[in-house]
Amino acid sequence: MNDLDNPDQADIPAAGNPVTPPETAPVALPFVPVSSFAFRVPVATDPILDGLVPSADAPQRGMWLAPMNWPLLAIHASLLPDGRVVSFGTPNGGTSQSGRIFDIWDPTSGTGRAAHWQSPNAVGVDSFCASAAWIGAGRLMVAGGNVDRATSVLEVGSNTSTNAASLSAGRWYGTMITLADGRALMVGGGNAYADSGFKNPSAYLNADGGSDIIAMTPEVYSPGSGWTKLSGATSREAFGPDENRYWYPRAWVAPDGRVVGLSGQTLWRLDPNADAGHGGLEVTGRFKSPVNEQTRPNVGVTSSAVMFDTGRVLQTGGNGYRNGDASDADISFFYRTSSSRQATILEFGHGSWPTVNETSPMIHARQWHNATVLANGKVLVSGGTRFANYGGDAAVRNGEIWSPETGQWQEVGAASRIRVYHSTALLMPNGTVLTAGGGQTGPVNNLDAEVFVPPSMFSRDADGTVRLAERPVIEAVTAMAPHYGERMQIKLDKAWPIASVALNGTGNVTHGFDTGQRRLSLAFHQLDDVLEIELPESGSLAPPGYYMLTVLLANGVGSRSVIIRLGLDA
Repeated sequence: MNDLDNPDQADIPAAGNPVTPPETAPVALPFVPVSSFAFRVPVATDPILDGLVPSADAPQRGMWLAPMNWPLLAIHASLLPDGRVVSFGTPNGGTSQSGRIFDIWDPTSGTGRAAHWQSPNAVGVDSFCASAAWIGAGRLMVAGGNVDRATSVLEVGSNTSTNAASLSAGRWYGTMITLADGRALMVGGGNAYADSGFKNPSAYLNADGGSDIIAMTPEVYSPGSGWTKLSGATSREAFGPDENRYWYPRAWVAPDGRVVGLSGQTLWRLDPNADAGHGGLEVTGRFKSPVNEQTRPNVGVTSSAVMFDTGRVLQTGGNGYRNGDASDADISFFYRTSSSRQATILEFGHGSWPTVNETSPMIHARQWHNATVLANGKVLVSGGTRFANYGGDAAVRNGEIWSPETGQWQEVGAASRIRVYHSTALLMPNGTVLTAGGGQTGPVNNLDAEVFVPPSMFSRDADGTVRLAERPVIEAVTAMAPHYGERMQIKLDKAWPIASVALNGTGNVTHGFDTGQRRLSLAFHQLDDVLEIELPESGSLAPPGYYMLTVLLANGVGSRSVIIRLGLDA
């Protein structure tokens, strides 16, 4: 591994070497199965999968389903605790950048127009290019965007939205995550359409090195108190105009409760509680080189990243600072670069400095793609383009799946639609991945969505017949809103030989980065058709939010997930 304190002592394994997983083997936990379960899991109707006729190669390459119409261009998408999807971005036929309408899709109602319900955003706030995070049970905060200091809250139970306290600075292209203690943290961003800091950083700075354009000081939101600036965490290196580091910084809660991130080349660590609550930030190293056409490093906002295991992030593709358009005649999109194939493991331990391991490069070079961690721990990369934000022959239609056990990539089927800048991807409770959006601006304006069914969801009979694999069924659980460190029990439909239990954070995705994603393996013990699982000890491991609970067989076939609430106040 490469110790970033001593970059000259790098010892990076050859590309493709297996990535040794942490020790997550099941731990024997003595338990007595309960006689009754408080929460029965309803049998969900699933028009997406019911009656599906698999393709002959589905067990190897998965299967893309036919595109379905979508009422708007979904540049933002979040999975709600009841399994519905809220998206927003461009209404009016996908021709305007205006996040003023929330569309809510109910997958149990099918793919037609009747399965969608639309609601105006709070007092018409334009949340285009915003960020989203959970701040309480059923309360999804959407902050920043085109009205760059605005904050609204979607109340999931009533499908309504309300205004919340305004941000202290413009947060167009800012990143918001939920901290270990349940507060929301916002980093990066700037005034709306301040999009070219990387070309001339000094033009975005004041004489004293501060900026009225770029938000280089993080802030936190506490319900009832509003937003508070973390004046001790101001950082040009982490959130400044150089390399457009203020554009959707990659940020995660680390196992020690602090926040770790990657902005351009800068690796950083933020403690929101340091200095009596004023915060503190330290630069912990440099990641790769600047964007260039020779080595094509996996850097910049055009990359994608996902926390696929506790404290472990897969960083893929990129090599771009902004959305270079497909039109050479449009001089406003003046920065166009070839895409990167590189993929890297960033590991953030319990208080240790980050380490970096290269894994196999992707099969296809990509910018503006999405990375989605599946319940079995593998990562699906979908969409993107081999050059800038171009479509046509430059667009990558085939997905590919990375295995943390082997460090290798497997190419899967090709989607029908080009998904580039402003596209989204969400892991769904039924195990599929919903992809949507792409465009405005760009080579497409996609008023549609597609569903990918991963290879692990199919089986092949001895006679060669391909079918959906038989899956474990979770019939009941002892809690839907358990506490950290608790043990809860799961009732299965029969005594399946369960090999692993996973928690996947529900997604909040935009611009190639899903701030809600993370996957954890849980210790468990099984007795016949009952499992007892041990939940994470704290919000440092699983920040307060909603999680998909999945049980899996040794071959990677998982149950339909049950969404539980963890750490959020009712």
